[in-house]
Amino acid sequence: MTPMNRSNCFLLITHIFILNLTVTHRVSCGRRTVFDLSSQSPPLKNNTLGDPCNILDIRSCKQRGTYCINGTCSCDPRIGVADISRKKCLHKRFRIGGSCVEDVQCSAELSSNSICGTNQTCICKEGSIRNKDRTECLMGDRFPGEHCSSSKDCLGYPDKSECIHEKCQCRSGYLPPSKIKTDTSDDRSSGCLPIVNRVGQKCMEKQQCQQGVLGELSDCFGFGHSKKMKECRCTKDAMLFVEGGSYMELKTCYKIVEKVGDPCKIDEQCRNRFGSGALCSTDNRCVCNGTLLNGAKLLDNSCLKIIDLIGGDCEHPWQCQQGTLGQLSTCTISLSSFKSFKEYKIECRCTNGAVGVPLVEGESDICLKKAEVIGDSCKHDQQCKAKLGDMSECSSGGRCVCNNSSTPSIDGANCTSVV
Repeated sequence: MTPMNRSNCFLLITHIFILNLTVTHRVSCGRRTVFDLSSQSPPLKNNTLGDPCNILDIRSCKQRGTYCINGTCSCDPRIGVADISRKKCLHKRFRIGGSCVEDVQCSAELSSNSICGTNQTCICKEGSIRNKDRTECLMGDRFPGEHCSSSKDCLGYPDKSECIHEKCQCRSGYLPPSKIKTDTSDDRSSGCLPIVNRVGQKCMEKQQCQQGVLGELSDCFGFGHSKKMKECRCTKDAMLFVEGGSYMELKTCYKIVEKVGDPCKIDEQCRNRFGSGALCSTDNRCVCNGTLLNGAKLLDNSCLKIIDLIGGDCEHPWQCQQGTLGQLSTCTISLSSFKSFKEYKIECRCTNGAVGVPLVEGESDICLKKAEVIGDSCKHDQQCKAKLGDMSECSSGGRCVCNNSSTPSIDGANCTSVV
């Protein structure tokens, strides 16, 4: 199908996932096919928590609150958590005092120092205190780098910090804030900060995003009306590498490349800008893939594959003409696929004065000039038959002739049967 405007294309893909629409054709953004859903298997039925599911459809799980993550029906990691029996998803609680029925609703986000109290609200365990904004139960009051005699002295123990060599230090998966807030009027959650590995997860400082898999091209951006709430996202000059069928997977932010030869780390950086014929070379530069079976070359700052088959998708006549199809081919709209000015296919075809002939069945074709009259030169029967009719053929001498049961017409434009 023809590529659409890039911004509209990604908006369409977003709606496909959110609304769980059925797509029966390819969706292309610019020069790159982003999704080809025509061959998707149908979603599995009656999927519940822990069951296998269709990895290409995040909403293929039927149980309320579950999504397909890594091919398994799971609770939404942003807001849900499995109950103790692992039969249903419960809502996580993000503040002390939130309603609950099981401890896990509190401990999943408010630290292991929180539990579900007898009044069915999240409370702090004995010996711990809630922080200023009621988002965490803290044990101890010593910040990272401060002196301690035991781990219980450290702010955020036991999840975030511990006492090592008489100093409070952050545990694996956490890091100290850029500025330690020691004023008791400040938010006491400014102890160890969690490293963030997913776009859209909340953060307080950019180092939380950059120290995780998102990398240096991510930052902590404010959102909402007040911009006080913050989340990790890629910077404007970076792209999010999407691997697998779930947006909840771990992702990495990679720099958007501008021209062939720019530095890269993965093929997708190059293909996103220059098309499917590009790759990231062994010396980490974007190049056109010259090792493809039918090659790829640079044209208009894009790597376009050479097409050897009639009907192959194309973007420029050069792709058809540089392959086996030759100079008598072009890139044009397929009339057989045309449904509207928004829905059609662009493919390699022979020009009006030429006919397509197979070279290697299913692998390559060639466009040869149609014969105009009996006696014109030829290499294949189809050159003669295209205009002169089925009773013509290409002789061993390389000329169009009439077969044994026919004779040329007076003007030589066709063959007529011998009576």
